[in-house]
Amino acid sequence: MDTEKKSKARLTQSISHSLKKDKMRPNSGSAVGSKDLQKGNKLEAVIRLRSGTGVGCEQRTPTDGLRQSVSQQMTSTKEMGRGCGDCREFRSSSLLSSASSDTACGLADVQSIPVPQLPTLHPTAEQLQDFTNYVNECSKTALDFGMCRIIPPEGWKMNCNISHDVRFTPLTQYIHKMTQRWGPNVQHLTCIMHHIESQGGNLEHIPLVGGVETDMVALSQAVQSCGGIQQVVDKNKWPKVAEMLRIPSVAREKSSRLYEIYCRYLLSYDTLLPDEKKKLEEKVLSKRDKDPAVFDQPCVTKGRAKSLSEFFCMARNTQSMYFDEDPSPDAVQREYWRLTQERTSHVAVQIGHIDSCQCSGTTRSSLSRKKDTLVSKDEQNLKALVRTHRSVLDQLTSISGVTESVLDIGMLFSSLCWSRDPHFLPCVYYLHTGSDVIWYSVPASEEARLKSVMQHLVPDLIESNPLSWLDSVMISPQVLRDRGIRVFHTVQQQGQFVVVFPESFAANICCGYSIMEHINFTFSPDWLRLGCRAAQILEESCEPEMFSMEKLLVDLVMKEETPADELKVALPLLDDVIAKELDLRQELVELGLKSRRLNESASDCSTASVESGRKSNGGDTNSARDLRRCDVSEKLCYFSMVLNEQNDVSYCLGQAVSRLKRRKNLGSFVLLYRLDEVELNNIIEKGWMRISGRRRSPSKRNTVAATLTKNKTRKP
Repeated sequence: MDTEKKSKARLTQSISHSLKKDKMRPNSGSAVGSKDLQKGNKLEAVIRLRSGTGVGCEQRTPTDGLRQSVSQQMTSTKEMGRGCGDCREFRSSSLLSSASSDTACGLADVQSIPVPQLPTLHPTAEQLQDFTNYVNECSKTALDFGMCRIIPPEGWKMNCNISHDVRFTPLTQYIHKMTQRWGPNVQHLTCIMHHIESQGGNLEHIPLVGGVETDMVALSQAVQSCGGIQQVVDKNKWPKVAEMLRIPSVAREKSSRLYEIYCRYLLSYDTLLPDEKKKLEEKVLSKRDKDPAVFDQPCVTKGRAKSLSEFFCMARNTQSMYFDEDPSPDAVQREYWRLTQERTSHVAVQIGHIDSCQCSGTTRSSLSRKKDTLVSKDEQNLKALVRTHRSVLDQLTSISGVTESVLDIGMLFSSLCWSRDPHFLPCVYYLHTGSDVIWYSVPASEEARLKSVMQHLVPDLIESNPLSWLDSVMISPQVLRDRGIRVFHTVQQQGQFVVVFPESFAANICCGYSIMEHINFTFSPDWLRLGCRAAQILEESCEPEMFSMEKLLVDLVMKEETPADELKVALPLLDDVIAKELDLRQELVELGLKSRRLNESASDCSTASVESGRKSNGGDTNSARDLRRCDVSEKLCYFSMVLNEQNDVSYCLGQAVSRLKRRKNLGSFVLLYRLDEVELNNIIEKGWMRISGRRRSPSKRNTVAATLTKNKTRKP
């Protein structure tokens, strides 16, 4: 009896001491107070905790198929398991006790279905000197696959120099939310967070151990499986708990850190009786049924700034939690899709994107050359490779990812979710160093079928917009193939290229720490037709443009050095764009809207610096930084816009027409234009003269000028 009292006293003293330390820290968010422990009621509940997983918020009816698939995945202890047999048994039982059934939508099927390989090209060094022409020729056979891999000849390298001290803000990706936002782990964690809030605390950010987010649900289950908090404290089982959670051995003070996290956030929850936990679970589920959007948090969030060396340490620790050694691409795929489909573990990884034209010390042409940098002797760089010939993109200013390359810094499981380029531009990725990258592609011809399948599998995550209907979603290629989608894959290794063709859908998974670089390019002027169609879809979808197609077409037609082949493609497209522009202006004038040229008065300058464009790079204004966007459609307004001077809200003409037709008082609205009708028509006339040597036949369409004259002469 005396022994039990002493044990209780030691536990009370140790926990109270920890909580006092937490209370001294700002924003500690402690979920349990020392006064409650001193009363004895909470401590008695701790003593009564039984070993095992306890009664949580898990779903407890796994399917036989899911049991079999998980069992198959857990057999490979070398690639997927670490630690003693008890730890591996804990992981397996935790997964099975929490897994939910997704058989209805096919997401629980993790059987390996062969996915066809993408074409692999082997150019010579001479062919790589004209990279875009080579890709253009190869696209005639590879385009139907959506993507291809290019292996340069032996000894060929791409230049990349990046300081380990460079800082950037990565994105945090929650792998267990990539397919479905809600799952067993998220549900259990939500119950824990609601209980913490009911105690006056908060769990705004998941605590870190070794730079990696802690799986709070697994920590709670691990402590219970070790006999409860009493046994863990008395027998110092925190190292075993850390091993169960696969905390890397290099993590500093992991035992004390886990103890601190448990006492602050989980102790109070674990003292709840089974009936109390059940009521809490029912309350959470009832609230989610009423407003799922509040509970289904995004799978990608903004992380905290860190250096490249800090990112590498996190990548190393993350990989050691899942694999004892560098994993094979097959092992990474199996584990990744298991995590996304079962959703029983909290898995947070990060991916960084470094703008090579803006990040100090990492520009494409003058990168740091200190001893701690990544340096190649070859003077090639990605932008120079894809700009060996004139390109229509040469008219654009510096735009990250389009005209300037971006470095992608990845770690194990970091992903590019299913997506395609918003402007239908082809894109090339070069893997400078690090682990392999697994790529998947779906050709453009499969778009309608892919959208239908996605809407069936994850209807809550798929938007109705014609271009941006994909959100941050990862669906297994095996699941897509099982539903008739043509999916291909390849494994990109260090020193190799991957080219994604226009309108194709792509996704990737990193096998470990890696540094990759990507940039857009064009094969030929024919892309302009795709670009105009993409711009129209972006406007209808209310998705932001990266640059203005209107301005790009004007520059191509106006500049004398534009080759004839580009002019012949650009001029008809610009003619159509201007015709639509003038039609919309005419509708607005007929509604009675007043108009004036941009910067005609001082008030124009005060309301929007973008109206005339902040001049940069010789006066060009074709980047998202230089043009004002429509506050509804996100379209970059180059030719004109409608401004509500009362609240400084801008509209593109399409949005303005649809909205102003329903309004009676238009006094605060004004049509601001950069070029009038005569100037726009002169641009087209000069273009036709250059192509054919003669003028166009005059248009019989009613003009804006004629409408204005008619309105002025009309009697009141």
